[in-house]
Amino acid sequence: MPKSARAELFARAVRKTLAHKQILLTGGGDCEYLPFVVQGTLRVYKVSESGKELTLYRIDPGESCILSATCILNASAFPAVVEAEGKAEVILIPSRLVARWVEEYQVWRKFVFSIYERRLEMLLAIVEEVAFRHVDARVSGWLSGAAAGQSGAVRATHQKIASEVGTSREVVSRILRDFESEGLLVTERGRIRILDPQALSARAEQSSRL
Repeated sequence: MPKSARAELFARAVRKTLAHKQILLTGGGDCEYLPFVVQGTLRVYKVSESGKELTLYRIDPGESCILSATCILNASAFPAVVEAEGKAEVILIPSRLVARWVEEYQVWRKFVFSIYERRLEMLLAIVEEVAFRHVDARVSGWLSGAAAGQSGAVRATHQKIASEVGTSREVVSRILRDFESEGLLVTERGRIRILDPQALSARAEQSSRL
């Protein structure tokens, strides 16, 4: 960025620290800022009318939020919820700066469109996952990934797993009971121990519905 733009950024951007589970943006609200993560992680998710959550993507250090950028450039309401996972630190860039910089600076346009490209690929993968894979395959796949490098144990509630794979807590609880009866895992309070990681991984590779 040119020196003048950097000076404007440092003068007008807001640095904010978020506590665990603190909401930064809510569905239907205005996008006054574009968040840029410095430390920690932000989770972006949708909530259905019944209260079911579906994680769309996460924003890690050095990244920003494509839905916020879209909201700013289209002057539309924010369509999801953004909350901190653990303690997080963000820089909030005012929406007027973001919109003007897209018009004035090629380097900023490239940055914004690079966010679009990365997130679009991720969102398409989520759509494919939800539309074409059985829920039990999604749950087993998430557990296999979460357990990797964790000595076969996953610290997660049934609700967290439901939010990650886009279903209800009740469905996750039923699937975990089935997995437990098959000897794939053992559920404990706030933790799931994987007993047969190979068999669990095989369940994640089930064929699509179509």
